[in-house]
Order: sequence, then C-alpha cells, then structure tokens
Amino acid sequence: MSNFLKLFVGELVRAKKYKILAASLFLPFFWIVILELFAVKDLTEILPLLVYLDVTVMAMLFIGVTIMFEKQEKTLSTLMITPIRRADYFLAKISVNLVSNVGSFTILFLYAKIFREVNINILTILFSIIIISVLHSSLGFIFATRVKGFTNLLVSIMVYSLIFALPVLFEEIGLINNELIQNLMYMLPTKASLIVIMSSISEIDFGVIFSVIYVILLTIICLYINAKSFDQFIVKESGA
Repeated sequence: MSNFLKLFVGELVRAKKYKILAASLFLPFFWIVILELFAVKDLTEILPLLVYLDVTVMAMLFIGVTIMFEKQEKTLSTLMITPIRRADYFLAKISVNLVSNVGSFTILFLYAKIFREVNINILTILFSIIIISVLHSSLGFIFATRVKGFTNLLVSIMVYSLIFALPVLFEEIGLINNELIQNLMYMLPTKASLIVIMSSISEIDFGVIFSVIYVILLTIICLYINAKSFDQFIVKESGA
C-alpha cells in the first residue's frame, strides 16, 4: 500500500474517531429538516447554495479541526522523522474532505431527486465541488497552522464567513443590490466559487471559465504557501 493510501485510510479513521466525518455528514440532514419546514418543491436553485456553504466554510473547518486534534495529540512531530512526503499528507487530508463534501451532496441530491424536483448537471457540480473544496481545504491549512487553538480557529473561520462567504450568498439571493459592492465581490474567492457552482444549473460562459481559472490559480498559490511554511509549523509544534 502506498504512503498516500495509508495516510488516506488513517485520515478516515481519525475523522471517524473525532466524529468529524459524522458531523459533516449530519449537516445535509439538518438542511433536509429545514427544507421540509419550508416545503419548497423545486430545489434546483437552492441545492447549489447549500453545496456552496459545504465546500467553502465547512471544508475549511474540516481541515482546521483535524489539524487541531493532531496538535493536541502531538502527532505532527512524527512527520519530521517519517518518510512521508508533504504532498501525500496534504492530498490525503484533502481527499477525505472531498469524500465528506461529495457524501453531503449525494445525500441532498438523492433527497431532492426522490422527494422534490431538481434539474442539475451532475458532472459540472462534481467538478465544482472538487476544485472549490481543494481551494478551501488549502485555506483551512493556512488558517490552522497560524492560530493557537480551537477558539482562534473558529473565530478566524467565522470572520472569513462574515466577510467573504455570507455576503456573496446574500448577493446571490438578492439581499445585496449595491452595484459597487457587487462589483467588488468579483475579487473574492467565494464569489468565483459560487459562480462555478451555479454553472451547474445554467450555461457555461466566459465568466464561469474565468472563475474556474481564478479558483485554480488561488489554489496553486495556497498550496505553495502551505508547502513553504508547513515544515516550520511542524518544528514549532514539536518544540524543536
């Protein structure tokens, strides 16, 4: 078994142990309860918005929490003495996060398909989930390696949500109509993420293609930052 597969299985076990995977898969059932209360028949425009929250805010939280638990258990220092490539370590965590994101989407989609109405391009939204989850997982690494504990992590992600994620969502549903603010939002990674996700229920135009390129470029930058700073983080946490 390759190092990546070993790490992937280990991350799945860790996510199960700390109830992180269970918590992330609980979220779609929470949304289902909310949808039942409002009895919305056609979920075509609502489903992508729920996916957006899952692959942005929740993806960051998933990665951040797992690293916080590793910090508590003092297991990060073992990365300094084991022949584990940093790329395999990052990829394993991101892949488990993707399993969670795709699982959440699958639950919501099956609910919508069986009990309601939904018309969505599956391949497009799966592609969206992958690239956006990788970006926000990478951001989760950056946040988690620069805060002192769970409280600081939660505050940081909450601030990110209030500044980057929620305004974009509010603008999409028509609660923000200021033209200047709407134009400024195009600079945000969350706006590009939502444009890509919403393309699963609309036509793919230049704006979608630009947003995909923007998300990929931001992901490369974030991964580069993590690759450059992660060893320093491990040394700091190990007390070396």
